[in-house]
Formats: sequence, C-alpha cells, structure tokens
Amino acid sequence: MGGMRPVQWSQVEGLWEMLRPKVAAYWSRLPKDEVAQLGGDRTSLVRLVKRYYALEQSGAEAQVDAWVAGLPLETPSREAIPPPARTKDEQRAEGEGLGVVPGAATRT
Repeated sequence: MGGMRPVQWSQVEGLWEMLRPKVAAYWSRLPKDEVAQLGGDRTSLVRLVKRYYALEQSGAEAQVDAWVAGLPLETPSREAIPPPARTKDEQRAEGEGLGVVPGAATRT
C-alpha cells in the first residue's frame, strides 16, 4: 500500500467523461442536466454539492475529496463503491459529530 499515490484532480479532469456517471450515482440529488454541464472542474462540482446537499463550503469540499479518494484511478480493474452522500440533516439524524457514544443508548 505504501506505493499508492493520492489521486490528483488533474487525473479526474482527464477522465471526466468516464467519471461523470459516477458523479451522478454518488450524489443522486444533483440534477442530471447540471451534472451534464459540468466540465470537470472541482470548483463547479463543490458548488453543486454545497447547494443541493445544504452543506457548508468545507463540508462540500470534504465530500468531493472523499469521492476522489475512493476512485480507482490507479488500478482501473478495481471498482470502488463509495457510500452515498448525505445531507447535513441526515448526518445529524444519525448522531454524527454530536458527541454520541457508539453503543450508548438512552431509554425513556
């Protein structure tokens, strides 16, 4: 594993036409016509994710970075299936970042 390089956005841009369907699958709430208009630049993708998933700038950037990190660009034969993207409200509903201790259930 030590020889694996991080994916650079230039690699994503170079393979954009192939990756565009993966964008639509990963962020299913993005309008297909807007995804079709993306030219492969990171800024536009972050802007769409931010708008349609009601995220802060840093959250949208983190999602795009996570998506890129899960791409199998180094080894095309391996198909990575990243988890679906979620809105901030969905993350809150699952207790992420709210100090919830796993396994600690509250009973009323």
